[in-house]
Amino acid sequence: MGNRFTGYQMAFMVLIALLSLPFTLMPILSTTYSERHELVRAKDGALDLSGISLKHEKMIPLEGEWYFYHHQWIITDQNQRVSVPILQHIPTSWNEEARGATFDVTYDYGSYELVIQDYSFNSEVIAYIPNFQGAYRVFLDGQLVASSGEMSKNPKEVQLNQNVVKNYLSLPQQRNIHLVIEVSSRYYPIVNHVPILVESNEDYANTKLSITWASMYLGGFILLLLLFGLLFFVRDHSLFSGKLLLVLITISLRIAYQGEIGATISLLFPQINSEPYRQFVEVTTLFLPFFMYLFVKEILIMPLERKKLLSVLLLTCVGFLGWLFNGFASIRTYQMLFWLISFIPALLPINDLWIAVRQKKPYGLMIASAYFTLIFGLSVEIYSFLGIYIYNTSMVLP
Repeated sequence: MGNRFTGYQMAFMVLIALLSLPFTLMPILSTTYSERHELVRAKDGALDLSGISLKHEKMIPLEGEWYFYHHQWIITDQNQRVSVPILQHIPTSWNEEARGATFDVTYDYGSYELVIQDYSFNSEVIAYIPNFQGAYRVFLDGQLVASSGEMSKNPKEVQLNQNVVKNYLSLPQQRNIHLVIEVSSRYYPIVNHVPILVESNEDYANTKLSITWASMYLGGFILLLLLFGLLFFVRDHSLFSGKLLLVLITISLRIAYQGEIGATISLLFPQINSEPYRQFVEVTTLFLPFFMYLFVKEILIMPLERKKLLSVLLLTCVGFLGWLFNGFASIRTYQMLFWLISFIPALLPINDLWIAVRQKKPYGLMIASAYFTLIFGLSVEIYSFLGIYIYNTSMVLP
Protein backbone atom coordinates (compact mmCIF):
# COMPACT_ATOMS: atom_id res chain seq x y z
CA MET A 1 0.00 0.00 0.00
CA GLY A 2 1.86 3.08 -1.25
CA ASN A 3 1.31 6.79 -1.30
CA ARG A 4 -0.75 6.46 -4.47
CA PHE A 5 -3.28 4.33 -2.61
CA THR A 6 -3.33 6.71 0.33
CA GLY A 7 -3.77 9.74 -1.91
CA TYR A 8 -6.59 8.09 -3.82
CA GLN A 9 -8.52 7.26 -0.66
CA MET A 10 -7.82 10.70 0.81
CA ALA A 11 -9.34 12.38 -2.25
CA PHE A 12 -12.50 10.30 -1.96
CA MET A 13 -12.79 10.91 1.76
CA VAL A 14 -12.52 14.69 1.30
CA LEU A 15 -15.16 14.47 -1.45
CA ILE A 16 -17.48 12.46 0.80
CA ALA A 17 -17.03 14.99 3.60
CA LEU A 18 -17.82 17.94 1.33
CA LEU A 19 -20.90 16.26 -0.12
CA SER A 20 -22.08 15.46 3.40
CA LEU A 21 -22.67 19.16 4.07
CA PRO A 22 -26.44 18.99 3.38
CA PHE A 23 -26.81 17.29 6.78
CA THR A 24 -23.87 18.97 8.51
CA LEU A 25 -22.91 22.64 8.23
CA MET A 26 -25.81 23.88 6.08
CA PRO A 27 -28.63 22.43 8.21
CA ILE A 28 -27.01 23.55 11.44
CA LEU A 29 -26.73 27.11 10.16
CA SER A 30 -30.44 27.03 9.33
CA THR A 31 -31.41 26.21 12.92
CA THR A 32 -31.04 29.85 13.88
CA TYR A 33 -32.88 31.20 10.82
CA SER A 34 -35.67 32.81 12.85
CA GLU A 35 -33.26 34.30 15.38
CA ARG A 36 -30.93 35.74 12.75
CA HIS A 37 -33.81 37.26 10.80
CA GLU A 38 -35.68 38.28 13.96
CA LEU A 39 -38.87 36.64 12.75
CA VAL A 40 -41.92 36.33 14.93
CA ARG A 41 -42.87 32.92 16.29
CA ALA A 42 -46.26 31.52 17.12
CA LYS A 43 -47.26 31.92 20.75
CA ASP A 44 -50.29 30.45 22.49
CA GLY A 45 -51.61 29.06 19.21
CA ALA A 46 -51.43 32.37 17.32
CA LEU A 47 -48.94 34.01 14.95
CA ASP A 48 -49.05 37.82 14.84
CA LEU A 49 -47.89 39.10 11.43
CA SER A 50 -48.34 42.81 12.11
CA GLY A 51 -45.38 44.74 10.74
CA ILE A 52 -44.00 41.74 8.82
CA SER A 53 -43.11 42.13 5.13
CA LEU A 54 -42.67 39.15 2.83
CA LYS A 55 -40.81 41.36 0.37
CA HIS A 56 -38.07 41.69 2.96
CA GLU A 57 -38.19 38.31 4.68
CA LYS A 58 -38.82 36.16 1.55
CA MET A 59 -40.50 33.53 3.73
CA ILE A 60 -42.05 33.11 7.16
CA PRO A 61 -41.74 29.72 8.92
CA LEU A 62 -44.92 28.90 10.87
CA GLU A 63 -42.97 27.62 13.83
CA GLY A 64 -43.69 28.07 17.48
CA GLU A 65 -46.53 27.07 19.78
CA TRP A 66 -49.47 25.41 18.04
CA TYR A 67 -52.49 24.02 19.86
CA PHE A 68 -52.80 20.25 19.69
CA TYR A 69 -56.11 18.47 20.37
CA HIS A 70 -55.38 14.92 21.46
CA HIS A 71 -57.76 12.30 20.02
CA GLN A 72 -59.90 14.99 18.42
CA TRP A 73 -60.50 16.12 14.83
CA ILE A 74 -61.79 19.58 15.65
CA ILE A 75 -63.25 20.31 12.19
CA THR A 76 -64.55 16.89 11.19
CA ASP A 77 -65.93 16.14 14.68
CA GLN A 78 -67.21 19.60 15.61
CA ASN A 79 -70.00 18.25 17.78
CA GLN A 80 -67.55 16.23 19.87
CA ARG A 81 -65.01 18.90 20.76
CA VAL A 82 -64.39 18.03 24.37
CA SER A 83 -60.62 17.65 24.68
CA VAL A 84 -58.55 20.43 26.21
CA PRO A 85 -55.81 21.62 23.81
CA ILE A 86 -52.18 21.50 24.82
CA LEU A 87 -49.40 23.69 23.44
CA GLN A 88 -46.91 21.86 21.22
CA HIS A 89 -43.84 23.47 19.73
CA ILE A 90 -43.62 23.08 15.96
CA PRO A 91 -41.58 21.49 14.44
CA THR A 92 -40.14 19.95 17.63
CA SER A 93 -43.29 17.95 18.34
CA TRP A 94 -43.28 16.52 14.83
CA ASN A 95 -40.32 14.35 15.75
CA GLU A 96 -41.02 11.04 17.46
CA GLU A 97 -37.96 11.59 19.68
CA ALA A 98 -39.18 14.97 20.97
CA ARG A 99 -38.78 15.45 24.69
CA GLY A 100 -41.79 16.48 26.70
CA ALA A 101 -44.35 15.15 24.22
CA THR A 102 -47.41 13.69 25.93
CA PHE A 103 -48.34 11.43 23.05
CA ASP A 104 -46.68 9.08 20.56
CA VAL A 105 -46.87 10.97 17.28
CA THR A 106 -46.26 7.82 15.25
CA TYR A 107 -49.37 5.97 16.43
CA ASP A 108 -51.71 8.67 17.65
CA TYR A 109 -54.14 11.10 16.07
CA GLY A 110 -55.44 14.59 16.67
CA SER A 111 -55.50 18.15 15.32
CA TYR A 112 -52.96 20.95 15.09
CA GLU A 113 -54.41 24.48 15.19
CA LEU A 114 -52.88 27.87 14.44
CA VAL A 115 -54.49 31.30 14.02
CA ILE A 116 -52.59 33.64 11.67
CA GLN A 117 -53.37 37.14 12.97
CA ASP A 118 -53.15 40.57 11.32
CA TYR A 119 -52.58 39.12 7.87
CA SER A 120 -52.31 42.25 5.71
CA PHE A 121 -50.22 41.34 2.66
CA ASN A 122 -51.32 42.97 -0.59
CA SER A 123 -49.84 40.30 -2.89
CA GLU A 124 -51.08 36.72 -3.08
CA VAL A 125 -49.40 34.48 -0.52
CA ILE A 126 -49.28 30.70 -0.40
CA ALA A 127 -48.76 28.44 2.59
CA TYR A 128 -46.49 25.49 1.88
CA ILE A 129 -47.55 22.46 3.91
CA PRO A 130 -44.87 19.70 3.95
CA ASN A 131 -45.92 16.23 2.86
CA PHE A 132 -46.39 14.54 6.22
CA GLN A 133 -46.06 11.00 4.79
CA GLY A 134 -49.30 10.02 6.44
CA ALA A 135 -53.05 10.48 6.13
CA TYR A 136 -53.98 14.05 7.00
CA ARG A 137 -56.39 16.89 6.17
CA VAL A 138 -55.67 20.62 5.91
CA PHE A 139 -58.41 23.20 6.61
CA LEU A 140 -58.39 26.97 6.06
CA ASP A 141 -61.20 28.72 7.92
CA GLY A 142 -63.10 25.45 8.19
CA GLN A 143 -62.83 24.63 4.47
CA LEU A 144 -61.02 21.47 3.37
CA VAL A 145 -58.22 22.56 1.01
CA ALA A 146 -55.88 19.52 0.93
CA SER A 147 -55.86 15.91 2.07
CA SER A 148 -53.76 12.78 1.80
CA GLY A 149 -54.82 9.18 2.29
CA GLU A 150 -57.83 7.68 4.01
CA MET A 151 -58.27 8.95 7.56
CA SER A 152 -59.16 6.62 10.39
CA LYS A 153 -58.87 6.50 14.15
CA ASN A 154 -57.98 2.83 13.84
CA PRO A 155 -54.30 2.43 12.84
CA LYS A 156 -55.08 -0.72 10.84
CA GLU A 157 -57.57 1.11 8.61
CA VAL A 158 -55.36 4.06 7.67
CA GLN A 159 -54.38 4.11 4.00
CA LEU A 160 -51.68 6.42 2.67
CA ASN A 161 -52.17 8.23 -0.60
CA GLN A 162 -49.16 7.83 -2.89
CA ASN A 163 -50.48 10.37 -5.40
CA VAL A 164 -49.27 13.97 -5.60
CA VAL A 165 -50.82 16.06 -2.83
CA LYS A 166 -51.57 19.77 -3.22
CA ASN A 167 -49.06 21.14 -0.75
CA TYR A 168 -49.14 24.85 -1.63
CA LEU A 169 -52.33 26.64 -0.65
CA SER A 170 -53.45 30.17 -1.52
CA LEU A 171 -54.41 32.12 1.60
CA PRO A 172 -57.67 34.09 1.64
CA GLN A 173 -57.42 37.88 1.77
CA GLN A 174 -58.73 38.50 5.28
CA ARG A 175 -57.43 39.76 8.61
CA ASN A 176 -57.28 36.52 10.56
CA ILE A 177 -56.83 33.02 9.11
CA HIS A 178 -57.64 29.80 10.92
CA LEU A 179 -55.33 26.90 9.94
CA VAL A 180 -56.04 23.35 11.10
CA ILE A 181 -54.19 20.14 10.22
CA GLU A 182 -55.96 16.94 11.22
CA VAL A 183 -53.61 13.95 11.40
CA SER A 184 -54.32 10.23 11.38
CA SER A 185 -53.16 7.37 13.55
CA ARG A 186 -50.16 6.48 11.41
CA TYR A 187 -49.07 10.09 11.12
CA TYR A 188 -45.32 10.27 10.55
CA PRO A 189 -44.16 13.59 9.06
CA ILE A 190 -40.84 14.20 7.40
CA VAL A 191 -38.70 15.17 10.36
CA ASN A 192 -37.79 18.84 10.75
CA HIS A 193 -40.03 20.28 8.04
CA VAL A 194 -42.23 23.19 9.01
CA PRO A 195 -45.07 24.97 7.16
CA ILE A 196 -43.97 28.28 5.63
CA LEU A 197 -45.54 31.35 4.05
CA VAL A 198 -44.05 32.51 0.75
CA GLU A 199 -45.15 35.04 -1.83
CA SER A 200 -47.05 33.44 -4.69
CA ASN A 201 -44.87 33.12 -7.76
CA GLU A 202 -45.12 31.17 -11.01
CA ASP A 203 -41.66 29.76 -10.41
CA TYR A 204 -42.85 28.26 -7.11
CA ALA A 205 -46.12 26.91 -8.46
CA ASN A 206 -44.92 25.47 -11.76
CA THR A 207 -41.35 24.34 -11.14
CA LYS A 208 -40.60 20.99 -9.57
CA LEU A 209 -36.88 21.64 -9.10
CA SER A 210 -36.18 25.22 -8.12
CA ILE A 211 -32.65 26.61 -8.33
CA THR A 212 -31.63 26.34 -4.68
CA TRP A 213 -28.79 24.93 -2.66
CA ALA A 214 -30.63 21.62 -2.93
CA SER A 215 -30.24 21.55 -6.71
CA MET A 216 -26.55 22.38 -6.41
CA TYR A 217 -25.98 19.58 -3.94
CA LEU A 218 -28.06 17.26 -6.09
CA GLY A 219 -25.51 17.76 -8.85
CA GLY A 220 -22.73 16.98 -6.42
CA PHE A 221 -24.57 13.92 -5.20
CA ILE A 222 -24.94 12.64 -8.77
CA LEU A 223 -21.21 13.20 -9.25
CA LEU A 224 -20.57 11.17 -6.12
CA LEU A 225 -22.64 8.29 -7.49
CA LEU A 226 -20.76 8.44 -10.81
CA LEU A 227 -17.44 8.24 -9.01
CA PHE A 228 -18.85 5.41 -6.95
CA GLY A 229 -19.68 3.56 -10.17
CA LEU A 230 -16.16 4.10 -11.51
CA LEU A 231 -14.78 2.15 -8.56
CA PHE A 232 -16.03 -1.01 -10.23
CA PHE A 233 -14.20 -0.27 -13.49
CA VAL A 234 -10.71 0.66 -12.32
CA ARG A 235 -8.08 -1.59 -13.86
CA ASP A 236 -5.77 -1.47 -10.88
CA HIS A 237 -7.87 -3.20 -8.23
CA SER A 238 -5.25 -2.46 -5.60
CA LEU A 239 -6.79 1.02 -5.53
CA PHE A 240 -10.15 -0.40 -4.50
CA SER A 241 -11.09 -0.29 -0.81
CA GLY A 242 -13.99 -2.28 0.55
CA LYS A 243 -14.05 -0.14 3.69
CA LEU A 244 -14.24 3.02 1.62
CA LEU A 245 -17.07 1.41 -0.31
CA LEU A 246 -19.05 0.84 2.91
CA VAL A 247 -18.55 4.45 4.05
CA LEU A 248 -19.51 5.73 0.61
CA ILE A 249 -22.73 3.69 0.44
CA THR A 250 -23.80 4.66 3.97
CA ILE A 251 -23.17 8.37 3.45
CA SER A 252 -24.95 8.27 0.07
CA LEU A 253 -28.06 6.69 1.59
CA ARG A 254 -28.14 9.31 4.33
CA ILE A 255 -27.68 12.24 1.95
CA ALA A 256 -30.47 10.96 -0.30
CA TYR A 257 -32.88 10.88 2.64
CA GLN A 258 -32.18 14.03 4.63
CA GLY A 259 -32.06 17.79 4.27
CA GLU A 260 -32.41 19.93 1.17
CA ILE A 261 -31.11 17.31 -1.20
CA GLY A 262 -33.48 14.71 0.23
CA ALA A 263 -36.42 17.04 -0.35
CA THR A 264 -35.32 17.50 -3.96
CA ILE A 265 -34.72 13.82 -4.69
CA SER A 266 -38.04 12.86 -3.09
CA LEU A 267 -39.85 14.81 -5.81
CA LEU A 268 -38.40 12.39 -8.36
CA PHE A 269 -38.38 9.27 -6.17
CA PRO A 270 -41.19 9.41 -3.55
CA GLN A 271 -40.08 6.00 -2.23
CA ILE A 272 -37.22 7.75 -0.43
CA ASN A 273 -39.74 9.15 2.05
CA SER A 274 -41.25 5.73 2.74
CA GLU A 275 -41.11 4.14 6.17
CA PRO A 276 -39.05 1.07 5.05
CA TYR A 277 -36.37 3.31 3.53
CA ARG A 278 -36.28 5.48 6.65
CA GLN A 279 -35.72 2.43 8.84
CA PHE A 280 -33.04 1.12 6.49
CA VAL A 281 -31.19 4.45 6.64
CA GLU A 282 -31.39 4.45 10.44
CA VAL A 283 -29.80 1.00 10.61
CA THR A 284 -26.99 1.82 8.17
CA THR A 285 -26.29 5.06 10.04
CA LEU A 286 -25.81 3.08 13.24
CA PHE A 287 -23.03 1.10 11.54
CA LEU A 288 -21.42 4.17 9.93
CA PRO A 289 -19.10 4.91 12.92
CA PHE A 290 -17.84 1.32 12.74
CA PHE A 291 -17.16 1.62 9.00
CA MET A 292 -15.39 4.94 9.58
CA TYR A 293 -13.19 3.35 12.24
CA LEU A 294 -12.12 0.58 9.85
CA PHE A 295 -11.49 3.02 7.03
CA VAL A 296 -9.26 5.35 9.09
CA LYS A 297 -7.19 2.38 10.26
CA GLU A 298 -6.72 1.36 6.64
CA ILE A 299 -5.92 4.80 5.26
CA LEU A 300 -3.35 5.46 8.02
CA ILE A 301 -1.86 2.00 7.41
CA MET A 302 -2.34 0.96 11.04
CA PRO A 303 -2.85 -2.65 12.18
CA LEU A 304 -6.21 -3.80 13.52
CA GLU A 305 -6.02 -5.48 16.90
CA ARG A 306 -8.48 -8.35 17.10
CA LYS A 307 -9.64 -7.63 20.66
CA LYS A 308 -10.18 -3.94 19.95
CA LEU A 309 -12.00 -4.76 16.73
CA LEU A 310 -14.38 -7.09 18.57
CA SER A 311 -14.96 -4.43 21.23
CA VAL A 312 -15.82 -1.83 18.59
CA LEU A 313 -18.18 -4.25 16.86
CA LEU A 314 -19.83 -5.01 20.21
CA LEU A 315 -20.47 -1.29 20.80
CA THR A 316 -22.10 -1.05 17.37
CA CYS A 317 -24.28 -4.08 18.05
CA VAL A 318 -25.46 -2.55 21.35
CA GLY A 319 -26.70 0.49 19.43
CA PHE A 320 -28.39 -1.76 16.88
CA LEU A 321 -30.16 -3.76 19.60
CA GLY A 322 -31.41 -0.50 21.12
CA TRP A 323 -32.91 0.43 17.74
CA LEU A 324 -34.30 -3.06 17.20
CA PHE A 325 -36.22 -3.09 20.49
CA ASN A 326 -37.25 0.55 20.31
CA GLY A 327 -40.88 -0.53 20.34
CA PHE A 328 -40.67 -1.25 24.07
CA ALA A 329 -41.32 1.81 26.21
CA SER A 330 -38.56 0.90 28.68
CA ILE A 331 -36.01 0.69 25.84
CA ARG A 332 -37.25 3.82 24.04
CA THR A 333 -36.54 5.87 27.18
CA TYR A 334 -32.82 5.14 26.76
CA GLN A 335 -32.74 5.34 22.97
CA MET A 336 -30.23 8.19 22.94
CA LEU A 337 -27.91 6.26 25.25
CA PHE A 338 -27.87 3.34 22.81
CA TRP A 339 -27.14 5.71 19.93
CA LEU A 340 -24.24 7.32 21.82
CA ILE A 341 -22.76 3.88 22.50
CA SER A 342 -22.81 3.07 18.78
CA PHE A 343 -21.22 6.50 18.13
CA ILE A 344 -18.11 5.69 20.22
CA PRO A 345 -16.25 3.84 17.39
CA ALA A 346 -16.22 7.08 15.36
CA LEU A 347 -14.35 8.82 18.20
CA LEU A 348 -11.68 6.15 18.70
CA PRO A 349 -9.52 7.07 15.64
CA ILE A 350 -9.17 10.70 16.78
CA ASN A 351 -5.94 9.94 18.65
CA ASP A 352 -4.54 8.11 15.61
CA LEU A 353 -5.42 11.09 13.40
CA TRP A 354 -3.73 13.47 15.84
CA ILE A 355 -0.57 11.34 15.76
CA ALA A 356 -0.67 11.31 11.96
CA VAL A 357 -0.90 15.12 11.89
CA ARG A 358 1.94 15.58 14.39
CA GLN A 359 4.18 13.13 12.52
CA LYS A 360 3.35 14.93 9.25
CA LYS A 361 2.23 11.78 7.52
CA PRO A 362 1.16 12.19 3.86
CA TYR A 363 -2.24 13.90 3.69
CA GLY A 364 -2.61 13.57 7.48
CA LEU A 365 -4.04 17.07 8.00
CA MET A 366 -6.50 16.79 5.10
CA ILE A 367 -7.63 13.34 6.24
CA ALA A 368 -8.20 14.64 9.78
CA SER A 369 -10.17 17.66 8.50
CA ALA A 370 -12.41 15.48 6.34
CA TYR A 371 -12.96 13.05 9.19
CA PHE A 372 -13.99 15.75 11.64
CA THR A 373 -16.48 17.07 9.08
CA LEU A 374 -18.15 13.66 9.07
CA ILE A 375 -18.09 13.55 12.88
CA PHE A 376 -19.79 16.94 12.92
CA GLY A 377 -22.46 15.58 10.58
CA LEU A 378 -23.20 12.64 12.84
CA SER A 379 -23.49 15.05 15.77
CA VAL A 380 -26.64 16.46 14.14
CA GLU A 381 -28.44 13.45 15.61
CA ILE A 382 -27.40 14.55 19.09
CA TYR A 383 -28.47 18.14 18.46
CA SER A 384 -31.90 17.04 17.26
CA PHE A 385 -32.45 14.96 20.39
CA LEU A 386 -31.60 17.93 22.59
CA GLY A 387 -34.30 19.99 20.89
CA ILE A 388 -32.27 21.91 18.31
CA TYR A 389 -34.45 20.84 15.43
CA ILE A 390 -33.56 21.69 11.84
CA TYR A 391 -35.86 22.75 9.04
CA ASN A 392 -35.18 23.65 5.45
CA THR A 393 -34.83 27.36 4.78
CA SER A 394 -35.41 27.11 1.03
CA MET A 395 -38.18 24.58 0.52
CA VAL A 396 -38.59 22.99 -2.88
CA LEU A 397 -42.25 23.31 -3.79
CA PRO A 398 -43.92 20.62 -5.91
